[in-house]
Amino acid sequence: MKPKDATINPTSLQQKLRNHDNLVVVPTDKTNSFRTVSKSNYCKWVEGHLTKNAKKVSREKLADVKEQALQLLHDKVELGVLSDKEESFIKQTIESKATPSPKLLIKDHKNPNNEGISLLD
Repeated sequence: MKPKDATINPTSLQQKLRNHDNLVVVPTDKTNSFRTVSKSNYCKWVEGHLTKNAKKVSREKLADVKEQALQLLHDKVELGVLSDKEESFIKQTIESKATPSPKLLIKDHKNPNNEGISLLD
């Protein structure tokens, strides 16, 4: 299915997904719309993207980066660059152990590849 053919509005999107459990909804990068693609293709694209772009990081490295971030935050507060509220918000983010989920967007402003899809790298 080519992305151009798969652009749909939210109501028809819900209806389409009810009848097709092998599809996922993927956001586009320029038009803020959505496209439907097969789950198998999306999984393949995510794995390819992670293989190409992801880097394994040790817990020690993460701990070092966290300490550097906290020190930088402290320095900015001492300089008066950040307010107490800004410090609190940033510190909460630094302290979070949440891992961001990978998310690919379909490039809807570029020519598609031979599978009919243009993905962000």
